[in-house]
Amino acid sequence: VLASAAEQIANVPDATRANVLYALAEAQFNLGDSDAADQRFAAVQTLARALGDNNLYLRAGVRRARQMADQGNPVLAERYIDELLKDADARKDPLIHASLLLQQSKAAYFRGHWVSSLTRFQAAQALWPAPRDEVDPGLRNDLDVELLTRQTPVLLTQGNPAAIQALLQAMRSALARLTPVMGEEHPRLVRLRVVADALSDLAATRSGWSGR
Repeated sequence: VLASAAEQIANVPDATRANVLYALAEAQFNLGDSDAADQRFAAVQTLARALGDNNLYLRAGVRRARQMADQGNPVLAERYIDELLKDADARKDPLIHASLLLQQSKAAYFRGHWVSSLTRFQAAQALWPAPRDEVDPGLRNDLDVELLTRQTPVLLTQGNPAAIQALLQAMRSALARLTPVMGEEHPRLVRLRVVADALSDLAATRSGWSGR
């Protein structure tokens, strides 16, 4: 169905086609078809440029950067994000800016650049929570989940019981809010649930961490 969808919308207006392709690309990425998703996000960017829709261009860019970072191309991801961040609009929009900084952090981490990774993560965290985006709520949801997930190793290193408990509560709140929206089996929510359960188990075994 997803493979033939592009043909079915070939004759609709470009603005509609761009938004449909964006949704299809996101669905393909979540199903694990990252190559097809990247091709569709690139097609979205081409349409967005023609339409003069820079916000859509940048949002698709965030998705492509995420794929590069997650699929083992951290060097390419860092270069691509650097180019996107040259756009003043990317830095003016806190959701897009924080999302790009987070992907930069991941790319730096995978390259073994720990200090740079932490610096970029903290910069992304400083912009969070980003304003809700009625046009693309999925981007905000992804940012929420990834920031919560990636806070875990940072806080474990610090060993602050109060911060651990606050993070656990934030994870549980996010799971309760996002599960009805994203679905229980969404890959990012599954990962968040696993991390929250592991963190809860760890907190229960360490004196002073349980908050009881």
